[in-house]
Amino acid sequence: MENNNITNEELAQMIGKGFAGVDEKFAGINEKFAGINEKFTGIDEKFKGVYTRLEKIENILLDSHGRRIEKLEDRMKEPRESLAMK
Repeated sequence: MENNNITNEELAQMIGKGFAGVDEKFAGINEKFAGINEKFTGIDEKFKGVYTRLEKIENILLDSHGRRIEKLEDRMKEPRESLAMK
């Protein structure tokens, strides 16, 4: 069996090279997360636009229904009044 004597200096260099590779991998991961974050920001903006449009549609529908109900109430007022007079 061969005896591998490694000096402290060589061991430190080996460990340093290993950590250098880890740093590079983390840098790549950080870049990917930055890209994902940008995409989520874009998605948030799109949802804000959708929410705004839905609010407008809701308000239009509620206003329309409110006017229809008022018209029906006005139309029902006359028959009620004429029935009450008899």
